[in-house]
Amino acid sequence: IEVFRELVRIHNEEKLSFKNVIVFNLFEYYPLDINFAQSCMNQIKTNLLDKIDILPENIHSIDPTLNQSEIAQHCADYERQIEECGGIDYQVLGIGGVGNIGFNEPGSQASSQTRLILLDPNSRKEAVHFFGSIDKVPAGAITMGINTILKAKRIALLAFGEHKASTIKNIIEGNITDLYPASFLQ
Repeated sequence: IEVFRELVRIHNEEKLSFKNVIVFNLFEYYPLDINFAQSCMNQIKTNLLDKIDILPENIHSIDPTLNQSEIAQHCADYERQIEECGGIDYQVLGIGGVGNIGFNEPGSQASSQTRLILLDPNSRKEAVHFFGSIDKVPAGAITMGINTILKAKRIALLAFGEHKASTIKNIIEGNITDLYPASFLQ
């Protein structure tokens, strides 16, 4: 949220334009009502996109309302859209408590692309503050894969809070392993 606030400030005070920026949402909980205020895309819109001059046609998001039978094609189309736009220039990532980037949970492979994934129990617990209770947190998410993320020209990994210190230590100083998917950033 702080990054979004700073971008809005720069847009307003320094007249930084976002008209030529194309955005691809990293992940979305699944299944989910598209109008759910706490959805990832609604949070990005509320805190950033609705406050800058980005063109609506330049905003791409994962659809969390699809039938499961439609997800594989949707994910392939999402990958194609990224490729058609020339790939991702700048990927901003947070780090989950289990070493995940996006929702590439432990066990995710470096070759993974956008796909539906079951959430780790700890990732679901981290999301309780958005949903109110664990039983309301969706069991899955559609996420960009590690391979998709690693193709970005530049990557920023943001981590906030002392509780993530050991995870950061493991992904920076430890072995590259699917137990800590963020370690693939090494």
